[in-house]
Amino acid sequence: VFELHLNALSAVLDKGEARYAPRESVDYEIPEMEPTFSPLSNLVPFKSTDKGQRASMAARMLAQALPLDKPEAPFVQSGIPNQPGKSYEDHYGSHLGAIRSPVHGVVTSVRDDEITVKGHDGEEHSFPLHIYTPNNRKSFLHNTPVVDVGQTLHPGDLLAHSNFTDRSGTTAVGRNLRVAYLSTGDNFEDAYHVSASAAKKLSSQHLYQHEHEWDERVRRGKGAYTGLFPSVYPRKTLDTLNDDGVVRPGTVVGNGDPLVLVARERERGRHQITRSPRSSFSDQTITWDHHSTGIVTDVANTEKGVVVTVRSVMPLREGDKIAGRHGNKGVVAKITPDEEMPRDAEGKPFEILSNEHGVISRSNAGQVAEAALGKITERTGKVYKVPDWKLPDATAFAHEELRRHGIPDMDEDLIDPKTGRKIPSVGTGNAFFMKLLHTSESKGQGRGFGGYTSEGLPARGGEGASKRFAMQDLVAALSHGAYGVVRDVKTVRGQRNLDAWASFLAGKALPAAPLPHVNRKFFELLRASGVNPENHGPQVHIKALTDKDVDELAGDRELESADTVSYKEGLKPIPGGLFDESLTGGHGGNRWSRISLPEAYPSPIMEEPIRRLLGITGKRFEDILSGKEQLNGRSGPSAIHEELSRIDVPRELERARSEIESGSKTRRDDAVRRLRILKGVANTGVHPKDWFLSKVPVLPPIFRPISMMLDTGRPLVSDPNVLYREFFDANQNLKTMTGRVDDLSAERIALYRSLKAVTGLGEPLSPESQEKGVRGILKEVFGGGSPKFSFMHRKLLGGTVDLVGRGVIAPDPDLDMDSVGIPENQAWDVYRPFAVHRLSRRGMPPLQAAAAVRDRKPIARQAMLEEMAHRPVIVTRAPVLHRYGQMAFHPRIVAGDTIRMPPLVYKGFGADNDGDQVNFHVPFTDDAVRDARDKMLPSKNLFAVKDFKTHYLPTNEYLAGLYKATAIRDDKHPERTFATEADALRAYERGLINADTRVAILHHAG
Repeated sequence: VFELHLNALSAVLDKGEARYAPRESVDYEIPEMEPTFSPLSNLVPFKSTDKGQRASMAARMLAQALPLDKPEAPFVQSGIPNQPGKSYEDHYGSHLGAIRSPVHGVVTSVRDDEITVKGHDGEEHSFPLHIYTPNNRKSFLHNTPVVDVGQTLHPGDLLAHSNFTDRSGTTAVGRNLRVAYLSTGDNFEDAYHVSASAAKKLSSQHLYQHEHEWDERVRRGKGAYTGLFPSVYPRKTLDTLNDDGVVRPGTVVGNGDPLVLVARERERGRHQITRSPRSSFSDQTITWDHHSTGIVTDVANTEKGVVVTVRSVMPLREGDKIAGRHGNKGVVAKITPDEEMPRDAEGKPFEILSNEHGVISRSNAGQVAEAALGKITERTGKVYKVPDWKLPDATAFAHEELRRHGIPDMDEDLIDPKTGRKIPSVGTGNAFFMKLLHTSESKGQGRGFGGYTSEGLPARGGEGASKRFAMQDLVAALSHGAYGVVRDVKTVRGQRNLDAWASFLAGKALPAAPLPHVNRKFFELLRASGVNPENHGPQVHIKALTDKDVDELAGDRELESADTVSYKEGLKPIPGGLFDESLTGGHGGNRWSRISLPEAYPSPIMEEPIRRLLGITGKRFEDILSGKEQLNGRSGPSAIHEELSRIDVPRELERARSEIESGSKTRRDDAVRRLRILKGVANTGVHPKDWFLSKVPVLPPIFRPISMMLDTGRPLVSDPNVLYREFFDANQNLKTMTGRVDDLSAERIALYRSLKAVTGLGEPLSPESQEKGVRGILKEVFGGGSPKFSFMHRKLLGGTVDLVGRGVIAPDPDLDMDSVGIPENQAWDVYRPFAVHRLSRRGMPPLQAAAAVRDRKPIARQAMLEEMAHRPVIVTRAPVLHRYGQMAFHPRIVAGDTIRMPPLVYKGFGADNDGDQVNFHVPFTDDAVRDARDKMLPSKNLFAVKDFKTHYLPTNEYLAGLYKATAIRDDKHPERTFATEADALRAYERGLINADTRVAILHHAG
């Protein structure tokens, strides 16, 4: 850290000339710039020529680099000032796992986990080695010894390198690749086009840990599992597992192979009857779910369970993210066989194609200087170690080095191997690229149906996780006028409806969906808080909940206690309590119950209207309730109730209007508020005296569940259960103390505050509940700290849905603007219900149809393709800021895990190809399909609503290509005539004509 004397170092302008502080006034000086940067930044060569933001980005990319199977140090390294021949890559190797000897000595022992050196002083020095030590990036640190027993060492000699260094101990987190700056369409907007050999070079090392905790609900052992599920795995696979059903170390596992056999007893209702032992167990086996094979390196048995560690080497795949060292990050859009990649004059193929437009627009010319010097290193074998800030101009230095080594320029004429056509003046070189931790395999998901929450919403966690259709998505759909899409999301895809889906899979039409559970819960939560919403056709009228309403809801179902369930007896409801089966319906019950009060209390939700009408403050209101103060000679809740009973609503309306017309400003403001309240009273027909409750409604259990976590066995208790207990205790305390003591003020106010806590207008009584953040009903509905996390926003306006997929996007220039490429695996997931339905409609038994889809038989694939042709997908990219961030497309099946997008639509989504992800939704109902097809396709939205101009326009290389093909005419050569357009294209591919050649076509297609 350097302290700077700012006055001494600042230059100011004085009459147009720079004026500097005198030398004697300088207190501190930074000899070199490099120490002002972080270690990661100092691994970026020529960062002085990159925009600051790009240099910072480059440092972050270095931190995200995965260890490669065969890494190499960069051809161009960041030199350390005043240390010729030394680079930061050399210096930081020891921080990345390389181990060097600090002493003179002789190697006496070399083991996988330790190297021992006997120093010249006679002491033994031990150096522990890492053996596949896992880190939090699903990779690992591993040391490989490079010394032999008996070898003499000097201080600084390398003992072992790591998988983050090369064999000399130099930082090595990538590979040097032959790069050409050439637009192909596949490398649009940050994307990269790489060769098959480059993909192999960028194969990364991974280490995955799979943990499982045993509990009493798991049937342990291979024999127990095969007794329940005898035909899931063949005997050859089962032989790789021990008697506990755990894979053995050293086993090579492929996609879908078991690591830990898990047969878990299903959680079922107390009165549920199962047909067989197997039907009461679910197969939750932990499997190896990756494209590449893995090898089991370790199996650790713990007190609670087992941990299986699997190592794997994964080649670069389309959709994986790579980066150079200048913030030039992007996903791999296409991997091409070497023989199809552009070649140089010597016939050598290039390994990576980078979009030349990205250099200028990203302001990171340092990559050009690196590529030029790397080109020299590729020929000479001499590594460049150049201090960054010593060069006045890195680009000029690179060009001078090219000339000094007999290379005229970076530009070369390349050959397209497909056509043999020459591609003139392409910038080429050799640059260092890293594979980053963002892989397409880890981000691609698809879900037809899956697990559901206690509220009937599609669950988000685990395999087949659902995705959100958020409030912004909802608004975008409404902007399209796609009301059918909105109804589809809220009534069909956004809730559990297993019976209806079973009917649909059997080939029948999906029956009308019931009111979503979350909608019903929203209204019932309002009632529990003291608000009574009443439906009047399409409108909902809001009233205060009254004793009469409570009687209609709960009848005479009075709770005897606030007990919930017995955890020792499998969550058995305690009689008379909050889950009493006769009073509430038990777990999942939908019956209201009630708790009677010793005297009527004001509904907390109406406290402010009451205070406004009576003209009392909040403190005085509570003091009157508790009995500390009087109101017109009376105290307690009855005093306030008596005053409300005396209100003549028509007369008070007239008085409020009169005060508004002639009163002072303060009186007018107060009168306006009273007038608003009195108008509501008149409209609803509920008199203020009815704002008092002598009984409190208790929410049905289905909306305040209690369950157990499967893995830990810990109870999950909905907050209202906690608050109802506190309220019940306060109520019983007041009942007990009434008649025994004269001063009930503390008990009265505790009861009222506990009631406010239940409604969500106050805090819980107990400090423990406050510390845990227990929330009342209205706080759950509308959010305590932020509305974004409220029930309204998260579950009512937005929510999770079925029939949804997600993945990384990459460009596909062959797609038309209305088409999108969907990975085949995800297509099978999201279109599975429709394929089964189509096969069932053709007469195939439902179980046979489901098996055909599961096994991906040709007849099932054809059914899926027919559904895809009929049923478009709706693609969204968060945040959806306007309608063009949510568009519909015709799906096309593609290989891999990457979603393919036509370049023309990127602007509307605000997308590029540096790892952006999108969700795609499959609409179900006919109305939703019709809306997607007729209103949401890009071709139906050519004109932007802001200015009614065409906004789907070519950009970057497409715009440049169109300009060259249409704006520049070759008038030096005569016009060429061809019979058909195909003949002209073949002539272009053979190099007989150029893009600007004038042509005439005799016979046009069609």
